[in-house]
Parts: sequence; structure tokens; C-alpha cells
Amino acid sequence: MKRLGLPSLAGGAGGTGGTGEAENTHASSLKGVSSFVKRKITPILIKFMSIFLTSLKKSGRLDGIHITAGIVDSRKIEKEDDYGNSGWNIFAPNLTIYGFDADPQVCEQLNRYIESRNLNWTEKHIPLALSKTLGKAKLYVTKFPGCSSLYLPNEPYIQRFSGVYKDMHKLVNTTEV
Repeated sequence: MKRLGLPSLAGGAGGTGGTGEAENTHASSLKGVSSFVKRKITPILIKFMSIFLTSLKKSGRLDGIHITAGIVDSRKIEKEDDYGNSGWNIFAPNLTIYGFDADPQVCEQLNRYIESRNLNWTEKHIPLALSKTLGKAKLYVTKFPGCSSLYLPNEPYIQRFSGVYKDMHKLVNTTEV
């Protein structure tokens, strides 16, 4: 598995890792905001944009535009994770989606699934972990795949929560990527 070095944008992936409490709190709050946006704001924006974009599509104003999207941690856990069917498909056939996930098996499954759907846009999932450094690293795999990270789960922070949230971050195993 190759790992591509990129600048860090928001601390630890998965929102529970990292080296300092400030980074952990920041990343966790971003994950909370991300979850809120995904559940509440995104459907409203999609509805608005679908009306607006449908008008542009019908008038031919989107014909010369090609959209390329990169999705980090591209496994499709929830319905909203299928970006091609979440409003982005309006750009088809001028839509390219590149998904990145550290798990090669997930990428293989997603690519087979994409092939079976005969989509009118390009979508490819690449088994690549994105990080701020080049080289190999340890991936901490958690019970809920969306919480897996290159950062060790911060147990003292996770202990603040209860129930499902706490259980999702339970470390299952580690693997080198």
C-alpha cells in the first residue's frame, strides 16, 4: 500500500487521534460539524442546487464544464456517501470522481460496484492512504470503519462519551499502509 504525503488540514483523521488535546478537540468538533452539515445542511443545499443546476443543464450551460472531485475515505457507509447520486450526477458525463481509501479490498469492491452500475460518469476508487508525510504508517482500524485513522484513538477523550459513539471508536486492529 502506498501513502501519499499531503499537508494536514484538520488534525487527526477520524476526529479522535493526534498528539495534543487541542488538536483532538478541534478535530472532534470538526467531525461534529461535518456530521451536522451532512445530515441537515447538505440536503437543503442539494435541493436548492438541483433546481438551479437543472435549469443550467437544460439550457446547455453545463456542457463545457468538467467537474473532478476527490473523496478521502471514500467507502460508502451511508446513502449520502454515494456522491454520484447525491446531485453531482447532473454534471455527467462531464464528472470524474476519485475516491481514496486505505483499504484495498474496499476500493476493489467499490470499483466492481461502479462497473456493474454502467454509470455515465467516471468514478474510480484508489487504495491510497493520504497523509502529511510519505512512507509507511500504521492504520488504526476501529469498529466503525469511518473512525479508522492514522492516529491512535484518544482513549481519555473517547471515555467522555457513552453508548454507540464510544463503541464506534473501539480499536479492532492495526495494519500497515
